[in-house]
Amino acid sequence: KRFFEELDRDGDGQVTLEDLEIAMRKRRLPRRYARDFLRCTRSNFFSKSIGWKQFLSLMEQKEPTILRAYTTLCLSKSGTLHKNQILTSLKSAGLPANEDNASAMLRYLNSDSEGSISYGHFRNFMLLLPSERLEDDPRYVCGILLG
Repeated sequence: KRFFEELDRDGDGQVTLEDLEIAMRKRRLPRRYARDFLRCTRSNFFSKSIGWKQFLSLMEQKEPTILRAYTTLCLSKSGTLHKNQILTSLKSAGLPANEDNASAMLRYLNSDSEGSISYGHFRNFMLLLPSERLEDDPRYVCGILLG
């Protein structure tokens, strides 16, 4: 629920297209993803915002795929993703594995002060991706963050 509240900038219980566009811009995601997100979650064609119930419904649909993607990454024993695991994951995905790329992923996925990515941070980022772009293969996410 906290992520929904972060998206809802004015705290009125509704997330608008503008709220979503700002969230996308902060995460360097294409602006069109905001329209896709709203289109997939709104209760009817004419609705200009979404509430908690619509958001929760979308989250429940995407959660299994997001969890699968997260667990395919090289996680630490604590279940978080650290810079060295990011480097390993990048190498195994055939993507450029260097310190700059690993740092970029940590930064864009909103890592904690310890320099690791929790499932919650990963999930919140992945929720913003359109369903058709959300794949079981985490290389897609790496490509977005590095591209």
